[in-house]
Amino acid sequence: MKKFFILLLCCNFLQAADWQGFGFRIVHSSQEDDRTTLELTDSAGRSLTIFFTGKEPENRQLAVLAELHKQFHGWKSMQVRSIRYTFTDKDSIEIQIFPQSFADEKNDYMKYLPGHLFFIYKDQLQYSFRLEVNKLFVKIRGYFTEEAELLKKLAAAVKDPQGFIVKRDPEYFVAKFEKLEEELETQKGELFRQKKENERLKAAIAALHNTGWFSGPEAIPEALLARIVELKIQNPQWKRKEIEEQLERDKIDYRSKQVRLVLAVYFSEFE
Repeated sequence: MKKFFILLLCCNFLQAADWQGFGFRIVHSSQEDDRTTLELTDSAGRSLTIFFTGKEPENRQLAVLAELHKQFHGWKSMQVRSIRYTFTDKDSIEIQIFPQSFADEKNDYMKYLPGHLFFIYKDQLQYSFRLEVNKLFVKIRGYFTEEAELLKKLAAAVKDPQGFIVKRDPEYFVAKFEKLEEELETQKGELFRQKKENERLKAAIAALHNTGWFSGPEAIPEALLARIVELKIQNPQWKRKEIEEQLERDKIDYRSKQVRLVLAVYFSEFE
């Protein structure tokens, strides 16, 4: 289907807003402070209401208004009861549509629409409104491309409101992300604990085998054990001889049996 595009006029007209030139006729005008309300009809006699503050909209904005109005009244699924356009100070247009009917082949969306349809035009048309389905308020938000795409989203919300909310609600994803972060931190803590327990177990095994003729098990000095492990990790190709040579250069006291035990227990290397 044809996608929804609006071309802004490049020209900047200096004359007063040409409502009639864009197919609109002013029926009634009122003003409160600097806010103006206009009741108009279009070329087909359909009513619309315009709100703006300060000066009248420029003709380039009226061109956008005319295209929007044509598009909304061209929907196959919706009959418009009334429609309001508000020109804001930020050069955007807010649209409130109150449908007379709104349905496709499978669903009557009027049953789920607690208020009105809300759109806003800022270079691109966006929508943001709610449906009430099975006592759940479902947010419908996005960029408008075509009628069929919006109806597809509405049908999904009506069919499974809970699933629709879960998939699209940012708050749900934030909560999910926070839970995953918490689980990750827990896993990090458990991994660190297991790593320390593994190191203590290896040290205990090395101490168990570090015995002499007249003595029982003796723990390998922590500094020596850590240095042997560090050297082996930094130099995987090194054997006991190279490590002992480096320990001598480091002026660290050791026994060959201690080096053999660390290599055997920590790296499964046996000589």
